[in-house]
Formats: sequence, C-alpha cells, structure tokens
Amino acid sequence: MKGNSPEAPLAGARWAAILGAALLLGFAAVTAFAIHDRMRLASLETVSEPTAVGDSAFFNPASRELGMTVVTWNGRPLRLGDLKNVNASDPSMLKAGVDDTHSFLIYTLPGDSAYYLKARNGEYLKVLR
Repeated sequence: MKGNSPEAPLAGARWAAILGAALLLGFAAVTAFAIHDRMRLASLETVSEPTAVGDSAFFNPASRELGMTVVTWNGRPLRLGDLKNVNASDPSMLKAGVDDTHSFLIYTLPGDSAYYLKARNGEYLKVLR
C-alpha cells in the first residue's frame, strides 16, 4: 500500500505549506503597516475646529475702559471696543488668529470688521484695531 507508508508525503502537504507561508506573510505585512501608521499617527489624524466651539480660554480683563489695550496680535494692539459683552453663538464665531502670548484666540463674525475675545460661552468682548 503506497499511500499508507511512512515515507509517502501527505496529500496536499505542499499546498498546505504554501498556504501557511502566504498567511504568515500576509499577517506580517498587516503588522508592518499597522506599526508604520502608528508612528505617523500625529500627522495622519489632526482635528481643527474653525469656530469657537470648545474654546475654554475665557478673557476677563481686570478693568474695562473704552480704548484700553487688552491684547496684542501680530505686534498690533487690540483695544476694547465695547463695555458690554456681545452675545453670539459659538459656531458663528470664526477664528482669526491667536494673541501674541498664545493665551487667547481671536474671533471674527462674518460681515463684521471687529474682532472678538471669548468672555464666556456665547459671550464675547468686542475689540478693535
């Protein structure tokens, strides 16, 4: 009996070895790509919010006097333009930049030439150049 001898190769052993090697190489490739993506995670996944939603850096000046410089932006002073806070929804306020100390974000309202600093959620301090 030829098929039952100990020296006879198993039926399909060659195909089983090829399939096992292919699966092992596939698993190694998936692992290598996962490691490569993990190393580049910071550059692959960035989140940018162009509105005031989520900003928790509230600006509250010690005193409020019209024309008083409250922050500087790109070397130019921004002066207090109104004594009262302006009510505006956070999603409507668009980021214009950040002050020179990198502490507060500066916002604009579409169709308005003034700039705003966030005083509270939904309330903004109007500043002018």
